[in-house]
Amino acid sequence: MSIYKIYHVIYWVVFKIKKNMKAYNVKYGTKAVVIDKNVKTPPSSILINKGDEITIYRLDGMYCNGIDKDGNKIYIAGWTEVELCV
Repeated sequence: MSIYKIYHVIYWVVFKIKKNMKAYNVKYGTKAVVIDKNVKTPPSSILINKGDEITIYRLDGMYCNGIDKDGNKIYIAGWTEVELCV
């Protein structure tokens, strides 16, 4: 393996996998941990707290829908900060 390929793999692991991002930028079906303190949810939705592991599906208006670790349907604001699970 060339040094360039090794550098590329290290870069991808360090900067791409553990990157914090907004929920609306997350790919469909990705597992993520909520790192935002104030998570906005619709009034009738299940509350989501910092540290909860969720699977994000798609952006639906201003909310991203998905499921929590128990399989319950959830909605979070698209601008919620999440960290991708490895």
